[in-house]
Amino acid sequence: HLVVGNPRYLILPWVRVPHLASHLLGAVARALPGHWVERYGYAPVLLETFVDVGRYAGTCYKAANWVRVGQTKG
Repeated sequence: HLVVGNPRYLILPWVRVPHLASHLLGAVARALPGHWVERYGYAPVLLETFVDVGRYAGTCYKAANWVRVGQTKG
């Protein structure tokens, strides 16, 4: 219950705002723990997501200071 998953993240192709993806990911990572404390009474300790490395490099996650901790076998 201390891990929050981010299974989907989509910015539509016609939305053109420089650095929008990393800005939003960083803002969510900062705001989410406080929101969870208000709603559920505890803060998560880990945010996770999955990147299809065959199609994407995960650059926006790197720019938002997310840390790659490994590759799933799934």
